[in-house]
Amino acid sequence: MNGLKGKAALVTGATGLIGTAIATRLAAEGATSVIASRSLSKATAWVEQHKGSGSYVPVRIDLSDAASIREGVQALPEVVRHPSVIVANASLREGLATEFGQLTPESFSGLFKVDLAGHFLLLRELIERLPAGQPASIVLMSSIYGQVGVDHAIYPEGMMHTPVTYAAVKGAALSMTRWLAGLWGERGVRVNAVVAGGVRSGARQPEEFVRNYSRKTMLGRMATPEEIANAVVFLASEEASYVTGQCLSVDGGFTAW
Repeated sequence: MNGLKGKAALVTGATGLIGTAIATRLAAEGATSVIASRSLSKATAWVEQHKGSGSYVPVRIDLSDAASIREGVQALPEVVRHPSVIVANASLREGLATEFGQLTPESFSGLFKVDLAGHFLLLRELIERLPAGQPASIVLMSSIYGQVGVDHAIYPEGMMHTPVTYAAVKGAALSMTRWLAGLWGERGVRVNAVVAGGVRSGARQPEEFVRNYSRKTMLGRMATPEEIANAVVFLASEEASYVTGQCLSVDGGFTAW
């Protein structure tokens, strides 16, 4: 992809399944990937594990804590002081397994505090620190369930359905994408979102669910993490230089029927 070589790219939730695919793909394109995690030891171990495959820098950023966000940004080494690519990929997993009848206001507020408010504070902090005239590209991660309803029939007995809290926060991410794109466009900051379909993640997904889900896509299968990363890197690159305020569906046709 054009325009990524030599750039700094900060990826939140970079040690997870999709985050790893994004960070390594950005590094393969010549960027230095900042591996952001609420656990510095986890980020450092990830960098050590991927040593030799690209340029990586670990940093601790807890998106639930405004002070941690400021401190993490201030602690960025000079070489990645002003990331021109920012991927808002992290998501609070705790609480997503709470049964529908047990959901509380805190079930929503905890997820929104990290996924939405935390990323907003991080993006604002980073963009405010950008040198004048430096363009940037922001990619937020959303989900098909931020656009369409959940088909509860595809989940086999005993498997937790995608919760309403997750669908709500992913829908909100799309609205924030468009709002920020309108705010920062004149200063050369593009803001887009990837609307990800279901990603195959191995043993955590019962085969019955994988078959049921796959039948709902036009391509007849779930995505790989790398396929989601490809779309993120495209939006981050100069090849998408006139693309902003958009929500790109990468779902194998799930939402196109």
